[in-house]
Amino acid sequence: MNQMYAHARFKRFLSLFKAAVATVGKHFYLILFPFVLDLFLLFGPRLSLSKMLNPLIMALPPVPNFTSQFNIRWDEFLKQFTEIIDGFNLFSALRTIPVGIPSLMSQRLGENAFAGSLNPIELSGFGSALISFAGLVLIGLFLVAIYYRQVSKTVRSETTQDALKNQPFLKAYLNLVGMNISVWVLVIVLAIPSTIILGLLLRLSSVLGNIAYMIISILILSFVTPLIFTPHFALSTQCSIRQAVMQSIRLTRKSGILTSTFIVIAISLSYLTNLLWNTAPNSSPFVLVGIFGHALVSTILLAASFHFIVWLEEDETAAQPIIS
Repeated sequence: MNQMYAHARFKRFLSLFKAAVATVGKHFYLILFPFVLDLFLLFGPRLSLSKMLNPLIMALPPVPNFTSQFNIRWDEFLKQFTEIIDGFNLFSALRTIPVGIPSLMSQRLGENAFAGSLNPIELSGFGSALISFAGLVLIGLFLVAIYYRQVSKTVRSETTQDALKNQPFLKAYLNLVGMNISVWVLVIVLAIPSTIILGLLLRLSSVLGNIAYMIISILILSFVTPLIFTPHFALSTQCSIRQAVMQSIRLTRKSGILTSTFIVIAISLSYLTNLLWNTAPNSSPFVLVGIFGHALVSTILLAASFHFIVWLEEDETAAQPIIS
């Protein structure tokens, strides 16, 4: 009986991805958010930091024994570093991290498009670069707030649940800004001691270092997994960041292995399809196919996450772990 129950629930779980495909198929405009962003990064102007950073990098003094440790000459290393900066586009900050609009082109360096690149806009001062970065991040968060809310509203309108629960947009936007800032502060606070500990252990023994790395990775996954749906609640329900965190933890605990399974499937689909979308270089017109495919798959996975939340909220029996 338990096996039949588990099989039926898992079958229903997999059908959520089919429901997400149907949602995006009926509301195809949803893919415009990541699609238009990537088109802008491909065909639009490039905001460059080369004029500001390259002279500073080339003026760096040589590091003793650098060649013997890394098997590359210091001048060659600096040249490769400057080439990376030459290909960097500050407009990529529109794809905010950790919560942002999915983007294929924000991960790429080099010339913008096969049609020819516009002259880059050079930023020569740290002040202008910092202001530009902050402004682009705020714009990116504004866009992702609209994107998440629209997908959530569309999914909920197709279910027996009410549509978006009248969360004021300004509050949702401030929730998103506060959440991203909190995540980055937490990452910095935890990264510094973790890096020091790993460095010391690797100095003592590579085995100890690898064991510590595995333990830290497991702890991070255990901490992050229950928080995976925090942005969904913060943007689409009437709750604060703290309440959104508690809602996400409550839902992931009740769902048991389902949440972990959903995350594995979503990450696997995203990673494997990205390998396909990234095969075409920026100079090829087929990069447009990759941009379209990436926007489609990313939006389907986001819709699937909202379908997953709605299912767990509606069906109390589904919220019981398949494996306890």
